[in-house]
Amino acid sequence: MSFDAFMKVDGVEGESLDDGHKGWVELLSYHYNARQSISQTASSSGGATAGGVFLGDFQISKYVDRATPKLFELCCKGSHIKNVTIRIHRAGTEKFKYLDIVLEEVLISLVSGQGADQTGLPTEAVSLNYGRIKFEYSQQRRADGGSAGIVSGGWDRTANKPFA
Repeated sequence: MSFDAFMKVDGVEGESLDDGHKGWVELLSYHYNARQSISQTASSSGGATAGGVFLGDFQISKYVDRATPKLFELCCKGSHIKNVTIRIHRAGTEKFKYLDIVLEEVLISLVSGQGADQTGLPTEAVSLNYGRIKFEYSQQRRADGGSAGIVSGGWDRTANKPFA
């Protein structure tokens, strides 16, 4: 299944001309991870015990565009960004928004030029470190393509508790 992905960064203008995402940054891909440390010491019930969660940086790849200089500058300055929103749509004639990922209290930890991809256009990778992350998934009804409900979840790494 193909998808369309967009990113909105407070104070940064992208080049998307997509209806509903004008001025957002168009993404080629994204990556995130959460890793739970597991203790080798068994609990009183006999199973392994959980330690603490490690949240890796949220990583995106994109073509070089008008957002590139500003993202680079924000990384170099270590500027705090209040919000970054990543929006994922199923591609097609009727786009269906099925995932929003909102990052709060963000620092850009990496901007890395990649040269050209198979299209011959230069790309870059950007890593985002964050204080809070929230996922909002919209399930799509198979019968008519409408929304079948929303599931939310997230984590506040500064308070070490759920954030939804």
